[in-house]
Parts: sequence; structure tokens; C-alpha cells
Amino acid sequence: MINVKSALFAGVLFVATISNAQAYPIKIPIKLFAPDLIVLEVSSPNLDSGIVSVRVKNQGKAASSPCYMAIRITPLGGSMKVFSPPVPALAAGQEAIVEAHTEFLLSQADYEAIVDRSNTVHESNETNNSLKGKFGGKP
Repeated sequence: MINVKSALFAGVLFVATISNAQAYPIKIPIKLFAPDLIVLEVSSPNLDSGIVSVRVKNQGKAASSPCYMAIRITPLGGSMKVFSPPVPALAAGQEAIVEAHTEFLLSQADYEAIVDRSNTVHESNETNNSLKGKFGGKP
């Protein structure tokens, strides 16, 4: 008869099969089976509309829980404004478009989009959640 025992310790799943009074431990890092949220693209369908679209993806091996995004916009000659739209739960490999309505012109505005802004989703990589850039267009 084979018994299987498991325990979670310091982010590593320890699994042991016990057969004939001998244990064979196997260490499995949990982060291998975690979600990994990334920002793929930040765009605007019309820079005059003030709508910011952010394409996010879960490139991890497990589903993510819902979270919030921080979209920081600094308009040309203005001060930074932060928008916090919700991000839905994403299955492994799934993408979503998240929008924010800024109500100001986006031409030449700087942006930074950060998915899982508060680090509430335990991910396999916590360092790849943001994308910075600048919108084009005439000032």
C-alpha cells in the first residue's frame, strides 16, 4: 500500500509517498503553478476621447483572482492622475481589456499601467506587472 502525504512550507509543496516504511520526498515550488499577470499594451482608440485601454494577460500556469490596476496618466503640462479600474479573474493564458475614462486629452501624455497594484494576487513573478510609455499625437 502507498500513502501520499503533503505539506506546504515556505512556498514549497512537499509531497512524500510512503511505501514499505520508506518515504520518498518530492519538493514542488508552488510558484511554478501560480498566475503571472502582465501588461501587454496601453492604447487609446481616440486620444481626444480620454479613454485608455490596457490589455492584460495571465501568462502563468493557474487562474488569478480579481484585482485592481493602477493607471497613472500625466497629461502634457499637467499633474499626474491615477485611475484604478478592476481587473477580472483570468484563467491561465487568458487576456482582458481594462478601460479607464480620464476625461482629458491624452496627446503626448505619459502613462504607467500596473496590474495587481496592491500585490493581492500571489504570482510566479511579481516584478513584471507594469508598462510605461507615452501616447503620441500632436500637443
